[in-house]
This record gives sequence, structure tokens and C-alpha cells, in this order.
Amino acid sequence: AVAALEALQPDSLESLAHHAAAGGDRPRAARYYRQAGERAAAQYASRETVDYLSRALEFTDEGQAAERYALLLAREKAHDLLGEREAQRQDLEKLHQVAATLDEKRQAEAALRQANYAEGTSDFSAAVAAAQDAARLARRAGDALAEAAACSQWGVALRRQGDYAAAQSQIEQALELARRARSPSTETAFLRQLGILHWH
Repeated sequence: AVAALEALQPDSLESLAHHAAAGGDRPRAARYYRQAGERAAAQYASRETVDYLSRALEFTDEGQAAERYALLLAREKAHDLLGEREAQRQDLEKLHQVAATLDEKRQAEAALRQANYAEGTSDFSAAVAAAQDAARLARRAGDALAEAAACSQWGVALRRQGDYAAAQSQIEQALELARRARSPSTETAFLRQLGILHWH
């Protein structure tokens, strides 16, 4: 039934996911629910994103760590957009647990999301600590852009604490890393942050 529907309505992701789930086809159900969640996210439909990704996680085995990581990361971002802090916090806990079984690049990404959450809840000390972790992990992973993003987040948290000199130092470090990575768009974003600092 799913194969016939795939041929007739390949873009009907919700129906494909439902039929795969009803037929006990876990891999197909997970794939189509994930695709439906990604499409909802691209349309800024955060509530639907959460719903579809939650279903995708139900059909994704515990042993599929990389896939579960990607689903949790996307759902955490949707919770962030919806302002659902407790659900976001729970997803971050799971994200850290899964990332610990994978690689430092993902661990750095999870730490950066933790810093973002801490800033969003006005816990700036925790934001600084998480951004420091993210920068350290990104450096060990050899990911200059991720390290730049972590230094930038670190600088933003320091600025929110009123430590403008330290904030400037971190954002300048982020800018240097972005230049080394040859990312003009990232450089521009960090230059804007320095501009904000110069008003203080």
C-alpha cells in the first residue's frame, strides 16, 4: 500500500508516514515523518515540526544514534522558537546524551545549543560556561566555524553580563576564526556584533 502511494502521491508525506506506521514499516515511517517535520520547519510551522519529529523519534531505534541526534536537534530548535523552555530543556538533556556516543563535532553543537538555551532563559553564567565547552570541543574537532560560533555566543553572554571588554575579545576571536575559514557572511554577522559593542 505504501509503495503504491509513493508512486501516486510522492509529496504526500503525512499520508505516506501514516500508512507506513499502520503497516509496521518502521524505517519508512521514520523517514517520512522526518521529511514532514523538515518541511514544516522550512515553512516555520513549529508546532507541526514538533509533532512530526516526535513521531519520527518513536519509529527510530535507540541504536540509530546519528539519526536520533538529528531529530532531537531539529525538535529542540522548534521548541526554542515556540518558547517551550521545559520541553527544550528535556530535548537538550537527550541531545547531550546521544552526542556523547558520537563525535566532538556534535558534542560542540549540543553545547552551543545549551548556551543558546541558557541565554534565552537569562542564565548568562551558564551561557558562558556552555559556550566555553562548545569552543573547546569545536577546536578539538578542527571545526573553525563552529568554534567561531561558540566564541560569538560566549561574547554575547559576556555582553549581557556587562563585561564589554571580555565580550569584545571573544567576538574578535570569532571574527578571526571566520576569516580563516573564509566565510564572509559569518564575518559580517560578527562585525555587526562588534558594532553593537561599540555603542557601550
